[in-house]
Amino acid sequence: MQDISRAPTSVRVVWAWFILIAAIWILFGALNLIRMVNGTAGHVNTVWIVSILMFANACVMFWIGRGIRKQNKQFYYLAIVVLTITIVLTVIDEFGIFDFITLIIHLGLLGLLITTRTRYSSMQAGNR
Repeated sequence: MQDISRAPTSVRVVWAWFILIAAIWILFGALNLIRMVNGTAGHVNTVWIVSILMFANACVMFWIGRGIRKQNKQFYYLAIVVLTITIVLTVIDEFGIFDFITLIIHLGLLGLLITTRTRYSSMQAGNR
């Protein structure tokens, strides 16, 4: 495994940002379950499905972050696709404060990935 301290600063920032996003999705999933337990959420099955999707999104973001940390070109493209899908899904769903927060965070990360694409485009498909 490549030592993250040797990676360029922009790669370390992107990696940390993916970890932050994973933590946010875990938090949102947990808050959703807490709302269900407190009786303030909607239909129980829907809450479970949405929470599982939030936890799955957290796992995907963490996994992509690990690939980005290695400056893996395939993970760079996967990150662009997943962030774009997440942004579109955020905008077309009901829009509240949590949606706004995640939208800004995801847009910022997508912008950073696009502006630092040279850190990934010259890499081979595998690890360094």
